[in-house]
Amino acid sequence: YNWRDLWSTMIGLVKFIVSNESTLIKKMNVFTVCLQVSTIFNIFITYGDTFLPSASSYDELYYELVRCQDVFDNLYSMALRYSMSGGENKDTSMKVTNSLINIRAITSHFQPRIEAWL
Repeated sequence: YNWRDLWSTMIGLVKFIVSNESTLIKKMNVFTVCLQVSTIFNIFITYGDTFLPSASSYDELYYELVRCQDVFDNLYSMALRYSMSGGENKDTSMKVTNSLINIRAITSHFQPRIEAWL
């Protein structure tokens, strides 16, 4: 299976949600979907070495996370804003901010090293 397709699709979904936040938030709790996406990424981050076919697949996962750091940063900012607002999406948005810890740790670890290398 081409795992990169799955990761790109999930990142694209998050990007779509963040870009269309004002419209989508009126119709549904978008944080439920975002929480599911971040949970899937966390499963790959934590247990991917047990089911991904090779180390290069794991490398590709990290590459996609770092490459699309802005998408996750925007999701984090959006979720943080709603978690502080006290509205109906407060609990789910707080879960999203917490579920992004691994992704944010990876990107904050690798991004400075990449910039230093360039």
